[in-house]
Amino acid sequence: ANGSPPAVGGTFTPEWSVIASYQHQFAPNFKGSIGGQYSIDYYATPLAGTLPIGNVQNNLDSWAVEGVLVWNPVENLEVRGEVRYTEFEGNGGDATTGLFRLQRNF
Repeated sequence: ANGSPPAVGGTFTPEWSVIASYQHQFAPNFKGSIGGQYSIDYYATPLAGTLPIGNVQNNLDSWAVEGVLVWNPVENLEVRGEVRYTEFEGNGGDATTGLFRLQRNF
């Protein structure tokens, strides 16, 4: 998923995007993954359709890298940590986000 450019509010969708990721199973109950994404020409998406931010060639592109670790200490319990760094090339902004999640399945 794409982050929103930090200098502009709203919902944004890139014209196109490329994603690649790799997951490795370190042990039966521990796995990790790393991924990267490149997106180009973001569009603002108002309630009544899609309008470009400026025009199609707005040069607002982004790249991102994300790392995820997942541990299952016991059956049906997942401990997950994620970190994502995104840089928006058109306006020089960047964003770092993280997530820590405990999930119990019944």
